[in-house]
Amino acid sequence: MTGPSSFLNRRRVYSSILVGTACACFLYSITLWNRFMQTQPRTAEPAKGAIYPMNNHGWYYYLSATQADQMMILRYSAFGFGLFAFVTKAPEKPWELYQSVSDISWTHFWRSVILSAAAAWLLSPYLASFLASKGVVFDPW
Repeated sequence: MTGPSSFLNRRRVYSSILVGTACACFLYSITLWNRFMQTQPRTAEPAKGAIYPMNNHGWYYYLSATQADQMMILRYSAFGFGLFAFVTKAPEKPWELYQSVSDISWTHFWRSVILSAAAAWLLSPYLASFLASKGVVFDPW
């Protein structure tokens, strides 16, 4: 199948995958946020490396460099994938205005959510540890 409708379908699939990836990164960062609020110290502990404050409406929790990097990598990734999904989907071309195609491919969306969540869970600690070992620490807040 070639022509405008195949182009529309490809863009729809790509944007669905990117939105699913953005959602997975954002939801995993929220999960980490909640876990850090339950497990991290409320005062800085330099001996353990927990010196980077995470502010939650005036309540401070202190993270290590790796934890701070992991949180910010996930947040930046969610924003980047969401922005790229928007750019991929918009603007619509004149020949797409009257196509009867739904805006999102749910199969591709849910597959990307599951695969991206697994990838974020497996890879983000290693990437954050690597960045922290090179002296790159994103200030969490």
